[in-house]
Amino acid sequence: MHAPISDDDRDRVRRLRTDGLSRNAIAAGIGRSSSAVSKIAAEEGVAFAGGARVASVTAARQEDLAALRRDLTARLHLRATANLYRVEADAYVRVELLPTGDTVEVVSDHPPA
Repeated sequence: MHAPISDDDRDRVRRLRTDGLSRNAIAAGIGRSSSAVSKIAAEEGVAFAGGARVASVTAARQEDLAALRRDLTARLHLRATANLYRVEADAYVRVELLPTGDTVEVVSDHPPA
């Protein structure tokens, strides 16, 4: 458990923010978490600009990740369906390459490895 927030912590947050440091830089500088710095800043009326500046970038990143998840989910469903059909088949057919270069179909009752 961390020590309670002291007046010194509050003073340092105010001073470092006045110097233009970011929330994470202040947290590293005073040895506190960024959430503790946010709490102190809110109590002291200190604002961290940048939320509006990076909001569009954050929204675009979230959209990209959502599209990536949708694509991955669709691909996984296709593979799972194909594997399920393969395992549940009545007979299993595989093609083997012979030393002569010819191929031969092998039918088995056992599912593939």
